[in-house]
Amino acid sequence: MSETSAETHVGSCCDRWLADFRSALRAHASGTDKEKERRLKLALMQVQPFSGFTERDRQVVDERNKEYRANVNMNELYDQPDRRNNGLFRRLVLGATTLFAHALLKYANTLTVYGLEKLHTHVLDREGGTGLVSVMNHRSILDDPFLISAMLPLRLLVQQPEKVRWGLCASDICFRGGYLKRKFCTLGKVLPVVRFGGLQQPELDQLAALIQRGEWVHVYPEGRVVQMPRIERMRRGIGKVITRSYFLSGKAPVVLPIYQDGMERVMPQDPITNKCVSMVPSTGHEIFVLVGDPIHMQDLLDEHCACLNQQSISCDAPECVALYDAICARIGLALRLLRYQLRLKVQHNLNGRSPYGDPYEVS
Repeated sequence: MSETSAETHVGSCCDRWLADFRSALRAHASGTDKEKERRLKLALMQVQPFSGFTERDRQVVDERNKEYRANVNMNELYDQPDRRNNGLFRRLVLGATTLFAHALLKYANTLTVYGLEKLHTHVLDREGGTGLVSVMNHRSILDDPFLISAMLPLRLLVQQPEKVRWGLCASDICFRGGYLKRKFCTLGKVLPVVRFGGLQQPELDQLAALIQRGEWVHVYPEGRVVQMPRIERMRRGIGKVITRSYFLSGKAPVVLPIYQDGMERVMPQDPITNKCVSMVPSTGHEIFVLVGDPIHMQDLLDEHCACLNQQSISCDAPECVALYDAICARIGLALRLLRYQLRLKVQHNLNGRSPYGDPYEVS
């Protein structure tokens, strides 16, 4: 089955499944029992867009973003790859993070990674000047830096910190407050992205410039932690970053998809409020990860070549937004296919047991 026909099939399955599921929910919605209402809300959240934010939450985030804009020199943050970038303090931060990640996920829990050699090959041996964008579904607040660190050898983070990923964190969480907090994040190769900042936020242009220079950027294109049994829609920002990096360098970055199950049990969140159940990670769980093959993007970039000019990208012209959406759709399909492949592998290796859901799930 081709990628196009597979995507059409998945989309039609989703539509039928959502219609049937919503009908069943309406039939179940009678009564005023509070627990039944809670169960109904949880079920609806599995099939309808849910941001986890109330209007008050958005106001708080907006206020914190204003504080971030007022106090942070963004250019200094993004200059880090060029100067003072691989000193002792960065090695200490990366090394300590990796040691904790290995202890938590490999010893206190069980981590199984399929296709790990693909990640190592693209991190260590890709062609010079070629950017790497790894995209992963977002299951817990520990996914980055801990899960991605546990997938890398310790010697890499200590001896070659220039090859370590640049991660992203919401500016209102990681980049407001004291200088030491911001410094710790940048030493750990974490950079800001503004929630509700839209496609015009300059942080996206800076990320594209990093990729153009051949850096590795690790992204969660869903834009938030999703512990429901589904994959959220991909945010357009990842489409813009890939498009702009191609425009700047003339070379499409390697886009490497990774799917994981299990981190939601290590760091569970309340499904209604999205708050962590405990700030202490759980132990004794199985975590499974599958690294896929790079997602081919060149045909999309060629098809939408009219978008590839400074004016169109800067103003997010309609042809550019169409390209962003096409890139997001391809990433979303790749992650869903990886979910299917990973769960089949796990089911086979565990003698039919499927601890994290049906391989044929279409949400």
